[in-house]
Amino acid sequence: MLKINDTVAILAPASECDISVLEKTKALLNSWQLNYYIPEDIFASEARRAEHFCEAVLSKDIQAIWCIRGGYGSARILPYLAGLQPTQSKILIGYSDITALLLYTMQHWGWHPIHGPVASSDKTLWLNDLLFARRDKFIINNIKSLNKTNKNIITAPITGGNLSIVQTSIGTNWQIDSKNKIILLEEVAEPGYKVDRMLNHLQQAGVFANAKAIIFGDFVGDDNVTDILHDFAEKINIPVVQCPGIGHGEINYAVPFGFPIKLDLSEAMVSFNKVLLPVS
Repeated sequence: MLKINDTVAILAPASECDISVLEKTKALLNSWQLNYYIPEDIFASEARRAEHFCEAVLSKDIQAIWCIRGGYGSARILPYLAGLQPTQSKILIGYSDITALLLYTMQHWGWHPIHGPVASSDKTLWLNDLLFARRDKFIINNIKSLNKTNKNIITAPITGGNLSIVQTSIGTNWQIDSKNKIILLEEVAEPGYKVDRMLNHLQQAGVFANAKAIIFGDFVGDDNVTDILHDFAEKINIPVVQCPGIGHGEINYAVPFGFPIKLDLSEAMVSFNKVLLPVS
């Protein structure tokens, strides 16, 4: 993973934030004994933000890219990445709108991005432990099964992210590859009927057909979504669970994509072992 004095690029491929957040992020990285690179025009035009991202991808001096926040705009910079062939793997960190970049870098470049808190977040403790491999195992307890299954333990790589962005990927060159994978989905501020529509679209598009399981993270903003998720799970013939603490809730556990995740229904937990990402 990362080592002391490695360099993290703080970028804004999606929405911008208050400039004061950057000072807090600098202080955090200093406390982690990491160097940082922040473009002076971090909140410039779309084309310039895309250029920032491409430069960080190709830089030999940058080991990780941490997105400052989600919001909107990540998918708009994907066309700028066409033809880009990085020779080094890097750790990309973010969630929500950053889902587009997580899927693209994993499926086009073979990266293992981390679905986790953005740089403007205060929910970074587990991320620090993951980045520096401080634990041998990472466990999320109290998951809840939403349908009946004959399988108690499923182990497979994980992919997915924000439900709206995963749906947006359908028909693109970064469409989610869910074959033999556990699919993570989370959402915020979407009413129940829209969540239902998006899930049914993914089902009819065949996204769940060859998947191993579905993990619903936090769905924040509409209490009716709970019933929607239960109803949907009953129509699916793979294990579906609800896992608190991933997404826009009070906690946002960092989860590395592309590595095996263990879904243990008998113990009601999701876990993965310490991983060493192939960062050059």
